[in-house]
Amino acid sequence: YTKSCVTPLIGAVPVWVGLAKWNKALNFVYPGTERCGPGNRSTNGHRHSGQSISKCCKQHDEAKDYILPYKYHEKSKLKNSNLYTATNCSDDIKFFSCLYNDSASLSYEFGQVFFDVVHVPCFAHTFPIKCKSYSWGKCAEYEMQKNKPKQWQFLHAPSFYKAYTRRWFSDNFTVLPDADNSWALACREDNQMNCSQYDFVQDAAKMPEQPWKFIA
Repeated sequence: YTKSCVTPLIGAVPVWVGLAKWNKALNFVYPGTERCGPGNRSTNGHRHSGQSISKCCKQHDEAKDYILPYKYHEKSKLKNSNLYTATNCSDDIKFFSCLYNDSASLSYEFGQVFFDVVHVPCFAHTFPIKCKSYSWGKCAEYEMQKNKPKQWQFLHAPSFYKAYTRRWFSDNFTVLPDADNSWALACREDNQMNCSQYDFVQDAAKMPEQPWKFIA
């Protein structure tokens, strides 16, 4: 899919391509890596390749707080109804950041497949999120209900494709923000999440200076 691709310089990974390529070897380890799989799939004893992306995946594999597929989390009582392991958002955010800061095309591709295609949520203890305003029958703006008690809940990552494109291709492309109900909103609004320092968290909510020049 990407090995022989020359143009365009960037592009979103189609869902069917991402899923088909992920399980190409029937082991759910992403091609070109030794330990990058869904959730926090660990390959204990497998020799580490030393690639940047494999280092990111190794760190994520070693997360201690997670919920196996179709199991309950002892502390939060949340049930993971997904096919893949759900991890505490603190570890998913570090994983997102690790891939985001790696300029290799494989990190760009795998980050999209993990966060945008498979779309496995993470879980966190934070304020409830609700829709603040609608446009054309869809939520246009979300907000955190800080007047209500915090609760354990599942959250999704912001678009990895958009974040990475802003990070590495901002000279050529501008990306419009989405209505934000991801953990990026929780990071900005809840200091106890301890993740507001990441630039992709702040950039996710910014309008571009030249909104007529956008890709998504």
